[in-house]
Amino acid sequence: MEKKPLIPIDEGPLDIWYESPSVMAVKKPKGIAVHPKNESESGTLLNRLFQHNRWLAQMETSTSAGVLHVFEQNDHGLMLFSKNDDYQEELTKALESNEMTFCYFITIKDDHKIDIPTTENYHFTIKSQKQLFGYTVIDLRATVGNTRTIRDLLFPELESSETTFYCYEIKLTLPHTGELHTFSLRDSSKDYPNIVVFHAPPCSSCREAREFLLDNGFIYQDNSVMDKEVFKKMMEINGGKKVIPTIIIGDQIEMGFDRNRLKGLLGVK
Repeated sequence: MEKKPLIPIDEGPLDIWYESPSVMAVKKPKGIAVHPKNESESGTLLNRLFQHNRWLAQMETSTSAGVLHVFEQNDHGLMLFSKNDDYQEELTKALESNEMTFCYFITIKDDHKIDIPTTENYHFTIKSQKQLFGYTVIDLRATVGNTRTIRDLLFPELESSETTFYCYEIKLTLPHTGELHTFSLRDSSKDYPNIVVFHAPPCSSCREAREFLLDNGFIYQDNSVMDKEVFKKMMEINGGKKVIPTIIIGDQIEMGFDRNRLKGLLGVK
């Protein structure tokens, strides 16, 4: 029998990374809330999830059906949703018992040195921490799925607008199989790279390249070749070739925007 969700159904783009009888992994975009505040509100990720008659836990009675953890509006990346009531309790218990792992790129405006607090409730590991182009970039492994909780623990003095979270990997035991499973948007063995982009308006491929980087959690040094000195520098790097965008990833120079090529260089899946 088909169920009807309590909240409105929205049409809109969806990036379903995994779907099984127990859980759904979805890539959340920036700029939208996870679920509505009341049963008449629309425009959230959860509203979109129902457009193909998907079943989620408590979908007929709850405005947060299937929601296991919450990202703030401008945070993005992988999120988990419980598919049905039978597995909701087991998944919630696994979260509360630190049995799930979430990997984040966290970008913070300005230079910051982050110290991990002592807490019995959650586990944190900093895989790397570096300063790039006026930002601090932290590669963090945590047993916390709510980004507000991490902000309150690690950056209590900062405003939410000063930090952005990108969840690129989640590990958990799937309730319907009992097996450990990893959802990943990138090759986690690759380091977070230095990236420089030379571009010019109204170049559409430049815009797509920059959006691709941001959508996949990477910051970069932004250089417009409308400035004569910047243009001269790009031409020197390109061996005299006038090609935009020109993207430098570490020591690798890429002329033009080749999405699959960039995926390989950055470890994006």
